[in-house]
Amino acid sequence: MNDSRIEGELDVRPSDPTWSQSRTFVYAALSVIRRGDPNDANRLVERALTVGTEREREWAALVIATALVRSAKELEIKGQLDQAEAYYRHAVSRAPKNPQTHSALGSFLELYRRDLPGAIAELEAEIQLRQTPLNMLALASRYRYVRRFGDAQNALNWVQRYYPDYTEQVLIESGWLAVDQKDSTGAVHVLESARKRFPQSADVWYTLAVAYGSAGRVDDSLKATDRAIELNPNLTWAYLHMANILIQQNQLDRAESYLTRMLALNIPVDRTRVLGFISLGDVYLRAKRPDLARRAFCEAQSINRWGESAATIEQRITDLKGCN
Repeated sequence: MNDSRIEGELDVRPSDPTWSQSRTFVYAALSVIRRGDPNDANRLVERALTVGTEREREWAALVIATALVRSAKELEIKGQLDQAEAYYRHAVSRAPKNPQTHSALGSFLELYRRDLPGAIAELEAEIQLRQTPLNMLALASRYRYVRRFGDAQNALNWVQRYYPDYTEQVLIESGWLAVDQKDSTGAVHVLESARKRFPQSADVWYTLAVAYGSAGRVDDSLKATDRAIELNPNLTWAYLHMANILIQQNQLDRAESYLTRMLALNIPVDRTRVLGFISLGDVYLRAKRPDLARRAFCEAQSINRWGESAATIEQRITDLKGCN
């Protein structure tokens, strides 16, 4: 953006004599952010952060960071991931002491880039600024994903010590921790205890179903999954768990029924919907219904902005002679 265009943005400032030069640059930068150019906005922000009082400069950084995060989320929805990441990183650089910017970048890195070390680093930065039971539970999960089991347990111990009202979430995450450590007996023990304390929790029943499955207790896993779905008909991971067990048992009609029920739910599109179409495609392949399988895999590809199992989807579509 050349200087004349920047000056054009600055012409929008009000005539109010109390309107500061810092605010002028900030509102000009907001206008540029909305048009989708973080680099041009950055030049305006640089000016905003060098004029005005210290308080005004802090305000400018926070306003710009908030706008960048909001615009980045809109870019995610459009699938413009590189530009979204640039916005998130600009937000963090402009407001490094704002926990929301670290939270937003960390979530993006985990969901879209599969960059767990990067996501953990951002979450740790957020926690240095604002430690809550929710972000400590999230940190425990991410530590578990990268097999830092001791660190995960320490995070859970902190939540349990200072926030006993979060016992349900701690027990669920403790169950997952035991499953990931191949301690199926310990996982079942923890989650059966959770079920007794929180019998109406769909998340407890679903995690118990996974623990039963890891212990080879297939019938108990199916019953627990059905109970989870009964308690929360929108719990998509439970449908996927049920379908995968049924596929392994070659109960293809039942697996198809659960998957079609899940895919008919009126909920926002997420990774589980992609996985649902992949599983449905596999059901149709096993049932020797290639046309329906191709349709399912092509639908998975069309909504897959997360890159979920992209190589698998591409290979299935290639084997089935493409989507056209």
